[in-house]
Amino acid sequence: MATEEQERGNPHLPPLFFKPDIMHATTTDPAPSEPAVSSPTVDTESNDFSTSKPLRTGHGIVIAIDTKKIQSIRGVQTVRADWTLPETSTLVEGLLAGVNKQGKADVILSDCTVQTYEEFVEDPVPTILHCKKLFEFARRHLLSGRTVGQPRGGVLLFKAFQHPRMFRFRMEYLKPNFGSVYFIQAQSSRLHEHEGYFLCQGWDLKKVLYS
Repeated sequence: MATEEQERGNPHLPPLFFKPDIMHATTTDPAPSEPAVSSPTVDTESNDFSTSKPLRTGHGIVIAIDTKKIQSIRGVQTVRADWTLPETSTLVEGLLAGVNKQGKADVILSDCTVQTYEEFVEDPVPTILHCKKLFEFARRHLLSGRTVGQPRGGVLLFKAFQHPRMFRFRMEYLKPNFGSVYFIQAQSSRLHEHEGYFLCQGWDLKKVLYS
């Protein structure tokens, strides 16, 4: 198993997307500083989205979820919602059900944090709770590698901190349920020196913790 130092900035990590196999992706950003959203709203002005059109290989659906209105992006279905709400999960399943019978995604990306690194060091609980909610979101919405016929299929990528408490979460929640888990930092990243991403591949739920 690679060490944290080997994983960080490793140029030989396996690719995130397996063209043309990745068909459906979901991105989330709860934007905690924004006012709460009571119910999810689908942006009907999003371009190039239709559950009735047959999809060509490699031309799937990207669903972007944010509590703020997202400017229309070609090929992306935007949803104004809090992804932690049950209603949002139901809506996501409905959108994906139009293109696969499981109503699940190949990739889930979360590019947000609820704390700064300094706040996390003082009190890690909010971030750990956020990560547990994200894990539950993945458990409900992520296709397994076996389902898509790819050993590394079923990908979760989310922002995290390089800290012993986060790596405990990695060992308790991520390692038992993904074929591979890496902590990565882009060399040109503007992130804090302790910020990076957990890249989790090969989703295959084996162990669920509710602590």
